[in-house]
Amino acid sequence: RRRTRRDASMEKLEFPFSFRGGQRELSRRAYRAIRDGHHFFAEAPTGLGKTLAVLFPALKALPLLGEGRVFYLTAKTPGRLAAEEALRKLESAGAEFRSVTLTAKNKICFSEDPGGCDPRSCPYAVGYYDRAREAMKQLSQFTMIGREQIEDVARRHTVCPHELSLDISDWCDVVIGDFNHAFDPSARLQRHFGEEASAKHVLLVDEAHNLVERSREMHSAALSVGDLEIRPGAQRAKGSAKAKRALRQAAEALLDFVGKAASQQPSVPRQAHHENKIALNALPKELVEPCRAAREALEAVLLSLAPGTPLSGWIEPWFALSDWLGAVDAYDESCHTICSPAGTVRIFCADPSERLRSDLKKVRSAVFFSATLSPLEYFHDLLGGGPEDDSIHLASPSSSEQGPLRVLPLELTLRFREQTLPAVAEAVTEHIRARPGNHLVFCPSHSYLAALREILEPLIGGIPLALQTSAMDEKARTDFLANFTRATNTTGLAVLGGVFSEGIDLPGERLVGVCVIGTGLPSLSIERDILRRHFDSTHGRGYDYAYLFPGMQRVLQAAGRLIRSTSDTGSILLIDRRFTEPRQRALLPAWWSGRPPAA
Repeated sequence: RRRTRRDASMEKLEFPFSFRGGQRELSRRAYRAIRDGHHFFAEAPTGLGKTLAVLFPALKALPLLGEGRVFYLTAKTPGRLAAEEALRKLESAGAEFRSVTLTAKNKICFSEDPGGCDPRSCPYAVGYYDRAREAMKQLSQFTMIGREQIEDVARRHTVCPHELSLDISDWCDVVIGDFNHAFDPSARLQRHFGEEASAKHVLLVDEAHNLVERSREMHSAALSVGDLEIRPGAQRAKGSAKAKRALRQAAEALLDFVGKAASQQPSVPRQAHHENKIALNALPKELVEPCRAAREALEAVLLSLAPGTPLSGWIEPWFALSDWLGAVDAYDESCHTICSPAGTVRIFCADPSERLRSDLKKVRSAVFFSATLSPLEYFHDLLGGGPEDDSIHLASPSSSEQGPLRVLPLELTLRFREQTLPAVAEAVTEHIRARPGNHLVFCPSHSYLAALREILEPLIGGIPLALQTSAMDEKARTDFLANFTRATNTTGLAVLGGVFSEGIDLPGERLVGVCVIGTGLPSLSIERDILRRHFDSTHGRGYDYAYLFPGMQRVLQAAGRLIRSTSDTGSILLIDRRFTEPRQRALLPAWWSGRPPAA
């Protein structure tokens, strides 16, 4: 009955506002992809209203999905909040639906055991199904279910909040969650995306540019000698001696493998910046059996512990082994084995596109969207797109007059950074004095930030400086952003590609200028060399895939902090000679091109 009412409301549902810019086209193309069972890639600039523009057609398509649901997947809190706000607007416009926002288990779990919840003794887990029905009834009275409602109902009925959120998702039309819930092999929701899943769900993937690196991490895993140690405080149990012996043998096998690898010719040349790491194009077979034996011995210990006995001490090496063996089981031609002389063996998945393509076969349709999804063919390829899938680049509703661009062609390669630092400081000073107010200056590294601060501080006089540090907790990040109000005149120094480069919103007078120093190229590393060689052999564009495109993503995201709506204004300064080169300039948004290419 509820679904009948829902479908009737969707037939009558109108977009809650007047379509602006490319919103109508984005909605139309998203609906067509969902209707036809294809995937869709959209670069939709900030200010377009893309969250509402993709949720609207997804809800309109609910009657086509049968038992299917809409999953809105995002990597960060602002994306979740944007989805919830868009759903409230659609509900006000007459849409009848039920949604749930999922929270990571380690954040919502009521257990105080640092080793994790033991379902054999946790009062919220023992007898869960005896109490879950009434909890579900109460929770289903809400139309939009968030963490607050889940925790409140879970405490009232003494049930596990994480399990309750998963169970209620079976009765919801829209599920807001993390990338992991659909794509991570060790964390995906098996009830929705398991091996037996039928292609009935729709994925809306917000800030999809982040999924490239995130999916690499999902399918990679490292194992070190330290991971194979029993932690202090581990309870004695049956099989303890056998488990310790198995872990010791696995550690010896790991060190032996690393030693042998060091004596062989590596597939990637060792250079100073690689810190003597070695990459091999082969599965570490000699390690697999000792590690499996160690995991089995740990499992026996964990099962022998009495309910209520802390699992910490034993559970940590079990998790490390399980993650690593999971990566081993999926080892294919896209993987490399990286050995560190310190005693670490990492399975590195250079190209997860085939695995993502396999994941996409389990859903009806996926809509990938972001303000920075250029070049589209790069993301279409690495995110598992097929030849039948649609893509679109939408023009920005903003104009070049809102965020005039200036490029200062100084030499910012590593060799010249120190000697050009005074000129950079002078340019930043001129930029922030030209328009009083709040500015963000993005630096290539923490060390460069510290050096720039020393020169910049006396130049800008009494203008307050807010500094990003290398280890900032949630409170420190909040305090940093609190410096940027409509009444302040603060210059923030942050790191390009860091926590303040994306996912923060400082609209209007809270931010009037952005300066980006350097092209954001990832640091040289053995992983980047692997990517370069892999994509040279598969696509003939190794440098672009390993360095250029990821670097420009950082630049575009950082500069994108400035213009958040059609009413925002400010100025953008890019400092680096390479921004004047054709391949870098081709990746800059078209609406930035209203000013001369160089200062």
